[in-house]
Amino acid sequence: MWAAQERLAQLPDLRVLRFSSIYTSEPAYVLEQPSFANAVLLADTSLAPLELLQQLQAVEQEFGRDRSSQAQHWGPRTLDLDIIDYAGVVSDAPKLTLPHPLALERDFVVTPLLEVAAGHILANGAPVTRDKVTCGWVQMHQACEPNGQALPYPKGGQ
Repeated sequence: MWAAQERLAQLPDLRVLRFSSIYTSEPAYVLEQPSFANAVLLADTSLAPLELLQQLQAVEQEFGRDRSSQAQHWGPRTLDLDIIDYAGVVSDAPKLTLPHPLALERDFVVTPLLEVAAGHILANGAPVTRDKVTCGWVQMHQACEPNGQALPYPKGGQ
């Protein structure tokens, strides 16, 4: 996970503002698989949403992500990078739905998102709360700092 965070911080036209702690969660939808490690990154970018998605998918591929038709949907994977929300953008485009349509039902999204952006409201006006969480329950987390607070990136907020 740390290697993926470092790689994301190197993307051009992307300025990482905060990384959440790393959360271990039960799998969602396909339960017969190992636990997942999850985190949320808050960033600024000059990239359009589809351009950002292309860059994220290139990083997934660098980490060995299999997007072939043989890969199990919602099954084990080396890295899965999703755009949960993109400031002010609501879209039902075939390649990218924003905000992410399943975000609020997944504890592994809601918990780290609330850590880095407490009180966040998605672009469609939906508040990020635990009220609609139904799956992907967080089991434990590894804080980025001993006090449990998320780190600004880079350390010290520079």
